[in-house]
Amino acid sequence: MKIITSLRRSITFCLLVATTSSIAQNKHEATCLDDAMLVFDGSSSMLEVGEGFQNSRIEDTRKAIGRAIPKISPFRKVGLIVYGPGNRASCANISVRFEPVTNAGQLLLNEIENIRPLGSTPLSSAVLKAAKTLHYKEKPGVIVLVTDGQETCGNSPCYIADKIAKEGLSLVIHVIGFRLKWDTIEGKSKKAQAFAKQHINTHCLPDKTGGQYVSTNTVEELTEALRKTLGCTVVS
Repeated sequence: MKIITSLRRSITFCLLVATTSSIAQNKHEATCLDDAMLVFDGSSSMLEVGEGFQNSRIEDTRKAIGRAIPKISPFRKVGLIVYGPGNRASCANISVRFEPVTNAGQLLLNEIENIRPLGSTPLSSAVLKAAKTLHYKEKPGVIVLVTDGQETCGNSPCYIADKIAKEGLSLVIHVIGFRLKWDTIEGKSKKAQAFAKQHINTHCLPDKTGGQYVSTNTVEELTEALRKTLGCTVVS
């Protein structure tokens, strides 16, 4: 009798653990259902080292993505857009390298490794293209923009943010600034600075879509920012 009672308790415990694990797994999966696009700055300034640093922005960005993406891609479909390098007019060089796919880690790392920075920063158009790739009017999604500067091609991140917020179905945009260059704002007149804040400042993108703006300088900071914005919330 004692053996039977003990066996029943063991079975009940196992069922409880299995049910709890299943619920946790479902919660985990639920946080990762939205596809994501990484919008990557491949402009010429990514070749610069920056005062106080040993490696160029592109070198350290590769390191950070190499650390972060293996812990992200198994749980979320990720795609990649790169702006900057290309054979067309500088501001037209926006390339969809691939749409969101499962286990995109190695594919993404290969693409980032092969980028040779060149050109300008048409980040507004790149974000809009990412939104369209995610079918933002039809379903939720996530965009993570990694950039070292502001819009330099005459478009407005704030206009794009308004458009996406009004037309989209819960598309969240995060912006990660990496060793930001402020030459498009600093040194300008007050009137020019005010215009910049209203039109070319990338803070508009997360502010109007419920995302985060994260400023980073080191590989460690960039790695953590990628995990927080592009990654999924793990429920244990």
